[in-house]
This record gives sequence, structure tokens and C-alpha cells, in this order.
Amino acid sequence: MGRTGRPSKLTPETQAEICRAIRIGATREVAAQAVGIARRTLQYWIERGKAEQERLAQKGARKRKREQPYLHFLHALEEAEAEGEVTHLEAIAADGAAGSKWILARRHSERWAEVRKQQHSGPEGKPIPFDMEAWKREREERAQEWDGIEDGECAGEDA
Repeated sequence: MGRTGRPSKLTPETQAEICRAIRIGATREVAAQAVGIARRTLQYWIERGKAEQERLAQKGARKRKREQPYLHFLHALEEAEAEGEVTHLEAIAADGAAGSKWILARRHSERWAEVRKQQHSGPEGKPIPFDMEAWKREREERAQEWDGIEDGECAGEDA
């Protein structure tokens, strides 16, 4: 007897729409939202595809018919991501398109984001002066002020 249950939302149309969105620069999360599925559902499909891919890499493994749509989806998704990145690279090469640079910096931040290093320092690049003893004294004075206030009183008010 075959498996029964709710049919998967992974259809050829859904796959095509997700891949189209990815190609133009959408994140996986946005692509999922665009087709009306949860981010977690998309991640589940990817995980199933990867699991089948790993299983098939083992000697003697045979294709599981019910897992093939997820494996095909994984391959299509990875191809769409690569095609999208190449498209934006071509736009940059052609005319330095700021929009493509923006998409690449956010979509593939590990390779394209501008790295800014900020360093805080005191006058003339020296360490920021800090008097720990003065800070401790001030903290103690404030604690004593608060200890002198009764519950329900506000500082500076006459009862």
C-alpha cells in the first residue's frame, strides 16, 4: 500500500517561481514568502535534497522515487543562485551598476560586502582615558543616595 497524506507544495511551478526569485537576487526567505510557503518548509525541502544527495553518494545506493523531487529542487536552487550571482557580476562589469553591487553585497556578504573596521581611541589615537577608582567612588556615592530614599519616595521631594 502506498503512502497517503497531504501532497507536497513542491510542484514544478513552485520550484520555477522560487528559482526565478533567487536568480534576480531574492534571499531564500523572500523567495519562499513570494510563493506562499514558510521559510522552514523551504529549508526542509533543501535538507531532504541534501540527504538524498549524500545517500546516493554511498556505494550501491539506489534512487528513492519519493526523494527525487527534493534532489532536483536542490540542484535547481543551487543553479539559480549561481546564475543570479553571475548575472549581477555581468551587470557590474558592463556598467558598474550600483543595484547589482548592492544585491551582491547583501546576498553574498561573505564575498561581496564592504568591510569597515572601526576603532575607538582617545585624543591623538591614544587609549581612551578611564579612571576606574573615580568610577567606583561615584558608583558608591550613588548607591548611598539610593539607600537613603525610602520606598515610595522620590528624590528631592518633601513628604
